[in-house]
Amino acid sequence: VVAGAGNTAVPPVGAPPSNPNPASNFNASMVQAMLGAMGGGGGGMAGGATGGAAPPAAVPPAERYAAQLSQLCDMGFLDTEANLRALVATGGNVNAAVERLFGGA
Repeated sequence: VVAGAGNTAVPPVGAPPSNPNPASNFNASMVQAMLGAMGGGGGGMAGGATGGAAPPAAVPPAERYAAQLSQLCDMGFLDTEANLRALVATGGNVNAAVERLFGGA
């Protein structure tokens, strides 16, 4: 390597390359294992953050989707029963529920 020539150091043959970007060491299987250990099973924080509470099926939809219902009401969708049907059908995805309420699904 020539100093000052703008080159980067090249590792010796057979040496593992150094990686200055720790994000590239991301291991999806490790994250899935951690989520599974937390009880999330890959369902995001909503599933894993319950802290051992009842499984989602045991919680009434109105409670399970309370935050999403509030968002839909804030957007002007005031029919709670229709909102709940849309949220249950879309697994709580507000964007998909809005499309469903508009008749897109």
